[in-house]
Amino acid sequence: RMTEERVALSLLTYLGETSTVAASGRDYVDIASRLAQNSVERNVLVGRLRSAWQRASGEGGTLSMQRITQQYENAFLTVIAGADVAPMAVPVEPRA
Repeated sequence: RMTEERVALSLLTYLGETSTVAASGRDYVDIASRLAQNSVERNVLVGRLRSAWQRASGEGGTLSMQRITQQYENAFLTVIAGADVAPMAVPVEPRA
């Protein structure tokens, strides 16, 4: 589970969209509940993520793996440095 959280955190950080990053388990539940109950907020977030992905991938449609890897490593370094609770990310999937 922690690996998925780190990957999600690194991708969200890379995209510059960290509004769904939670500092605790309680924050995670609060964010997930809010997004589940508020379709307008959820759809706005999905739109921002899509736009950020398109900007990040540019014309070639690929992302900088080096930059994503650096963000992933930074997430690990945060934990190693003594953070009590590792940041968590609430994944948001677009609804059809």
